[in-house]
Amino acid sequence: MTAKPDEARRWLRMCRETGRADDYIHVTPGSDHKLSFLQYESRRPGNRLAVTDDLIALFRCLIGVMSRSKRSEVGDDFWSNTTNQLMRKLMDIFLLAGEPLTLDRMVRFINVAPTDAKTDWRRIKMFASVITRAEKAAHNGTDEDKRIYKDTSDYWTQVYPKITDVTRSGFITAFSAMADTLSGRGIYEMIGTETNLTPEMILSGKVVILDIPLKGNIQGGLMVQAMWKLLFQQAVERRADKGLKTARPAFLWEDEGHEFFSQHDVRFQPSARDCRAPHVIISQNIHNFLHLGHNEHAVMAVFAAMNTYIFHTNGDLDTNRWASERIGEIKKLKLTTDGLLKPVRDKDISFFERRPEEVENVGRMKIDEETKPAMLPEDFAKLKRGGDGTCQAVILWLAHRFAANQNKNFCVLTFEQEQRTT
Repeated sequence: MTAKPDEARRWLRMCRETGRADDYIHVTPGSDHKLSFLQYESRRPGNRLAVTDDLIALFRCLIGVMSRSKRSEVGDDFWSNTTNQLMRKLMDIFLLAGEPLTLDRMVRFINVAPTDAKTDWRRIKMFASVITRAEKAAHNGTDEDKRIYKDTSDYWTQVYPKITDVTRSGFITAFSAMADTLSGRGIYEMIGTETNLTPEMILSGKVVILDIPLKGNIQGGLMVQAMWKLLFQQAVERRADKGLKTARPAFLWEDEGHEFFSQHDVRFQPSARDCRAPHVIISQNIHNFLHLGHNEHAVMAVFAAMNTYIFHTNGDLDTNRWASERIGEIKKLKLTTDGLLKPVRDKDISFFERRPEEVENVGRMKIDEETKPAMLPEDFAKLKRGGDGTCQAVILWLAHRFAANQNKNFCVLTFEQEQRTT
């Protein structure tokens, strides 16, 4: 996933340098790589209870991206029970009628749907066409088809017209805004026409680079990448070789990860290791996530499920405090006197090599154990930040012990910094 204009070029170069030039798929407006997301989600492989529920989850994700981005007028409270019901009835009637699942068709259906119970819906050509085809399919279908038709047709012809104008107009505005964003030039060709690229291809060894940087494609780039992210996570979660050591690892990389955070991350992260799906989230500080309106508990739940942390130099005190707490505390021996003793000499250092209870009272000297942070918050601001080709980072690896740091699970490392090139 890309936020910066030069991000894709860097990945393309790395693919070439590591012998993966034949494996990368460079997805960008104007390329021939396409994923019709509604078509894919309604027909994708795997056992499922309800196609409609999966489609609604996808739309909730996309609407959520819009509502939290601070760049649109969609309210955070858009998704209500009424909206959930409306989306379900919309998907059900389209699927039953065999109507193509496209954003423009759904928007048109909603726009022409009767808003007055006295209106003869049979006179509304497009609306009546969908309802009639659904009726024929139900007549020739199963009992479940008949039940769904009765439920959805009653909704669109009797219930929907009685919904308050405020609720109805709010939904139409928000849904139309999302559809308009995804129907923009270049974006629609990538996600609304046909499918020749799927998330499953990543599990077969392809490196998909979503070159729709947010710096130049704020809404469209964000929504397309959020869509791809969710579909990829779900494909990994249902992979047939899940849990097997032979399963190919497939990573998800997010620089400026606060831009791409979603509620589904809370469900995905705890099982990512079992799915052999390393998930890399890079950001400058915790406030980036909170500023964009992401739920603090959801953000912390995802971070808590991580296994490896890399902390670079940072001037944000809250983030440094959090990093310090993640690393934890250590016990140290502390020497105290009443001020009457002379300074400790070198030969007296042996005291510090013994446990406090083993040290007899010597004059007025006392040795206690005290607990201190292994790394103070201010220590992170002192890490080498580069400039001369080298950087420092604190590596916290929960499942590992570093011999270079007395077998603790963290270590300060110095490494060469890659110089950016165009």
